[in-house]
Amino acid sequence: MLELGSGAGYNAYYLKKYFQIDLVDISQQMLNISKKLNPDLNHYCGDMRSIKISKKYDAIFIHDAIVHITNLNDLKKVLRTISSHLKPNGCILIVPDYFKETFRSSSIQGGYDDFMQGLRYLQWTIDSNPRDSVVECYTTYMLRDALGNIKVENDFYQIAVFSIDKWKELLSKEGFKSDIRPIAINDMEPGVHICIFAEKC
Repeated sequence: MLELGSGAGYNAYYLKKYFQIDLVDISQQMLNISKKLNPDLNHYCGDMRSIKISKKYDAIFIHDAIVHITNLNDLKKVLRTISSHLKPNGCILIVPDYFKETFRSSSIQGGYDDFMQGLRYLQWTIDSNPRDSVVECYTTYMLRDALGNIKVENDFYQIAVFSIDKWKELLSKEGFKSDIRPIAINDMEPGVHICIFAEKC
């Protein structure tokens, strides 16, 4: 199996018990973390829109890294990358954070304390323009060091929200038979997540 957008390798750490996995991420820093966690796996630094590996895979997995592909042309490139690295009748699993049909504005907060140090965050996700294919995420972090000094940092980024029909259309054009349906997450995080399952025809 190939994981695109593998980040620090936390998914692979659990999945490698069941699959032989190769990992791809655009960030060498993230791959360096993953190599410490998964020294037994192959790591490739590259962009999921353009990377070329001289191997074919039975399955390809993309978790929430796919939400950073925010325009249709780039999404088409990702699907072409998948198609070119997949064996005949191979399958893919893609897990976006949202679809157009499922997005709801939300805010979350959290953090931790470690003796005198700590971190708190507040994230607000909204859709300021329902006619486009992105939503906006605003996050504020409050960090306290061991001396009690507090620093505030702000972050902003956009994530993709394509419709289910658009996903099906693009997958079909790349020769995939798709099935988009909810699956249960786990006991720690109640609810369901909508996932894209597809098989190369």
